[in-house]
Amino acid sequence: MYFCKKEKIMQKISIQNFGPIKKAEIELSPLVVLIGEQASGKSTIAKLVYFFKSLSDEFLTRYYQSENKKIDYINHVIIPIRAKFYDLFGSTFHLPNFTIKYWYNESRNIELTLDERKKLNVLLSDNFFSKDDGSELQTYKERLVQLKSDISLIPNIAKEIQLKEQQTTCLHQMTDKVNSIFCNEHNDSLFVIAGRNAMVGYSETFEKMLFEKRLKQDMDKGKRVFETKDQTIDETLMLAFMQKVTYMRQLFNKFGNFEGLKRTAEETGKKELASELREANNLINKVIKGSYASSEYNEQIFIDEDKKRYVYLKDASSGQQESIRILQDAFLSIYSDNSIFRIIEEPEAHLYPEAQMYLLQLLSLMLNHKESNQLIITTHSPYVLSIINNLMYAYQIGQKNFKETNQIINGKTWLNPSRVKSYMLSNGSSEDIIDKELYLIKAEKIDGVSIILNEQFDKLLNLENNEN
Repeated sequence: MYFCKKEKIMQKISIQNFGPIKKAEIELSPLVVLIGEQASGKSTIAKLVYFFKSLSDEFLTRYYQSENKKIDYINHVIIPIRAKFYDLFGSTFHLPNFTIKYWYNESRNIELTLDERKKLNVLLSDNFFSKDDGSELQTYKERLVQLKSDISLIPNIAKEIQLKEQQTTCLHQMTDKVNSIFCNEHNDSLFVIAGRNAMVGYSETFEKMLFEKRLKQDMDKGKRVFETKDQTIDETLMLAFMQKVTYMRQLFNKFGNFEGLKRTAEETGKKELASELREANNLINKVIKGSYASSEYNEQIFIDEDKKRYVYLKDASSGQQESIRILQDAFLSIYSDNSIFRIIEEPEAHLYPEAQMYLLQLLSLMLNHKESNQLIITTHSPYVLSIINNLMYAYQIGQKNFKETNQIINGKTWLNPSRVKSYMLSNGSSEDIIDKELYLIKAEKIDGVSIILNEQFDKLLNLENNEN
């Protein structure tokens, strides 16, 4: 289950009358899979979860930068939440009344509605910030203010370094406290949007756009306009993702390829990590049907073992381009040993079913690397559900027959069914499609389209037989 403060906690979100969602309730286990037709609400749910997950950072930034040492609900909580919501979802003036509620644990939740003027109304549960929480945060804030003052007055370099170390420690303590309030165990969050291949062929264009957008945001800092934004949620998420891509490209330019990073783990004696990275690299090569390499000038995929034949990534297939950033991020997530939160839209895009299988196994390897890791997937593909079912079934069979099951599917990629939730979105509502007895995704939900096609074929076959 999803843990917060050592308690057995599963966060959840309920949505009424927002976007395509009429009514939905989603429990947020370590792995959540959302499947449905286009415009069924998968991305809406994913983006709302990402919004609520990011509020701890919004509060921390506003509180840390303010002069007020006590928690100011209006300036430290309400205004940042409204600003973040408007940044991501735009104006609310045209929207019907909605209710969105997010539970961080049993006692802490945030509810969003619209007031009579169609402005966002933010309601926190009683004692969201307890008296002890406020007192502890104030202590850290006072200490940080004092340290900042002391540093500015100390001419001694050695003493200044010592004070800055204390400042860093105190800031980490404040961050940990805020994360505990918001039940946030993750120090690395990312929303991986669909349409990722555009960032391969036009990376320089996106990097230029990223710089211009960030520059504009810096110039507008402190000026909040809550009307319609000139930047959509997808652009906002794309810019954040582009920052991550830029970092990954720089890192792979330094190490050359996945093997280069794996060797650093081996050289430092991290045998277990090196073993996971080796498995991750094998899965990656199976997805892209080759091996990846990077230099200052180009990214390449070698398509033979001798590494003589290659294609530039910008000329590679759409499936290779669409998946490469997911593959890099999964590998680096394992390598860095961070506690991660990931939302990945359509990981299966442009991939053959076999490649989808290897990609999902890699994501499971990434998820299993750390108990606190969390992953949300949105998909159109019944193959994704079948692959996840196999990984859950392998976990169950492997409890009694580990060796034999491990030979079929690597045990590091098995999925504990108690850590998986899957929902089907249709007609504005959500349906939990996990069979409570078998601990698998219901077969009829996976094969729903196949059933329709088979029924059509049977009718056509009967029609032909009747004519004959």
